[in-house]
Amino acid sequence: MSRRIAALGLGTVAVIAAATLSQGAQAAPGAGALTNLDTSAGNRRAAVSGLYDWSKAGYRGGMNLPGSGDVNSNQTCQITPDELSSQYNVKPNDGADDSAGLQSAIDAIKSSCSNSASYTKLSLITLPAGELVVTREIHVDADYLIIRGAGMTATKVVYRPDANTLYDTLTEDKSDWDEDGMTHGSGKGGWLWPGRGLFRVQSRGVHSSYFSDYNSAPANRKDIFEGTVNVHWKAGVKLRAKAGDTGFSARTGDRVVHLASSGSISALTVGSLVNIRAANSQKFYQHQ
Repeated sequence: MSRRIAALGLGTVAVIAAATLSQGAQAAPGAGALTNLDTSAGNRRAAVSGLYDWSKAGYRGGMNLPGSGDVNSNQTCQITPDELSSQYNVKPNDGADDSAGLQSAIDAIKSSCSNSASYTKLSLITLPAGELVVTREIHVDADYLIIRGAGMTATKVVYRPDANTLYDTLTEDKSDWDEDGMTHGSGKGGWLWPGRGLFRVQSRGVHSSYFSDYNSAPANRKDIFEGTVNVHWKAGVKLRAKAGDTGFSARTGDRVVHLASSGSISALTVGSLVNIRAANSQKFYQHQ
């Protein structure tokens, strides 16, 4: 099974800090490992003429990683190792599956804290020292959330994918999963891009046009219809070419993006972010 960690979504902080994600025996840092790197904004060099400017790469455009002062003081928005154990049955070193408990903890943060959270009012889940077992993908869809371990060699999350998480369709040479062969209804495995992983940062929402397929899908196909497909083409607005510039709705520096006659801005709100993408085929929408 391919193991890939999803990229961070806009408006969401999901920091898996100081935890070892492992499938085997715990490993110490190798000889010469750099364990005291200064990753602060103050240690970044200015852009170099003639080279691409990476000075704004990373968390919030190169800002410092969040500290204790950025965490919400409301204890409801902080889940400690003791609370994980007593309230969510997430207990290290007992060999039991901790997937449901970890997901429930994230869901509780999402329900109670996400709506009022911000970069300076972050929620925090602290994992205990010891070994936790996860058998399915954990959905990190609570906004502004830090998930933190007890230390590089202290917290270990062991991923043992269950039957509904393992890919059940493989390419002919058995070297990779067969995205096109993994189907249900109108959906296919490619919609899971970049693939299943331990932690996935995206919405679990399902678009209304997929309700029927989603409800009839077996457990190992339901995630095909969640999240990403809604962002890429179901929640999108079609564009048209601007006058005198066939094939382009806007170019770098333009302040107006031209909508197609069928386009509606009812789903857009003033001050919100807009993600503008280019189709990767001439019949992009017809193929969805």
